[in-house]
Amino acid sequence: MWHFYFDLANSIAQRDNMTPSTNDPEIKYIRLGDTSLAYREANSGQSKTLVLLHGLAESSAFFWRPLFKDFSTSYRIIAFDLLGHGQSDSDVEDYSPFHQASLIYSALQNLGIERVTIIAHSLGGMVGLAYTLTYPKDVEKLLLYSVPIGKGFWRTVPELLSEVSILSLLPSFPLIVPFSGRAMKLSPQFLQKVAFSLIFRQWGVPFAISDTNFAQFQHEMIGEAIKTTGIGLEKTVRDTFLFCNIYDRLTEIDIPVLFIKGHTDFILSDRMQYRYTSKVRNSQSIILKETSHISLLDDPTNFLKHLKAFLE
Repeated sequence: MWHFYFDLANSIAQRDNMTPSTNDPEIKYIRLGDTSLAYREANSGQSKTLVLLHGLAESSAFFWRPLFKDFSTSYRIIAFDLLGHGQSDSDVEDYSPFHQASLIYSALQNLGIERVTIIAHSLGGMVGLAYTLTYPKDVEKLLLYSVPIGKGFWRTVPELLSEVSILSLLPSFPLIVPFSGRAMKLSPQFLQKVAFSLIFRQWGVPFAISDTNFAQFQHEMIGEAIKTTGIGLEKTVRDTFLFCNIYDRLTEIDIPVLFIKGHTDFILSDRMQYRYTSKVRNSQSIILKETSHISLLDDPTNFLKHLKAFLE
């Protein structure tokens, strides 16, 4: 057992000595009242726009890299940092998906962008759904990538307990407790890195990486995770997902929607995704084999093939 922790600590130390990648667009900021949102942008001259919304403990950096590479010549791409993540503000009272959607709408208006296609990952999908429900005429298509959809606390928790591994849920459940995020952020950074390493290993993230430096991949993934504020982790889990019911409003969505997930996704079962698809009249479901919760990075070739077909 001690050999395992020694090897883990040694691998983290080696990753800390790696040079950060500079392959992502530069970070930009937009001020919306008292709140600052960070975003990355590519190809501002294109008429069609993709809006990218990341998941928990992620950011606009790194996680969207294959998409930036393949689509920036044909689309304007705007990838936001959600509240409490990346470089966006964290000390904000309202983390609800509808408030975050209103901030993103205001940011897009300031950038002169109206009609968009939204691609949202994991808990960022709750913000993407809120945006679609609030501004339906401004969304052309919606891709929900490994997105668990909240039904309200008393329905969401039993669904998760019955559909996915309890061990997978344990790291997130302490965040239900108020102020737990603040307490977590007080822990030493090295312990946070160890915790995220163990969590990602338990979740099977990444599932498999081809043509990628695996150590560099984990270095970037853990680095982005520890940038997330404790407030961001807590309020995203609680306010953006567990205590918010968007599931019952899925029948209101008329635009084309693609649900896509990895077969071994730790937080979203195949049956959960099929239930979501049955609620949205103009939708389809794709399950990618040999991938997990971050299938865009596990198998970018296959993921992008389905995305291109959906966009066309």
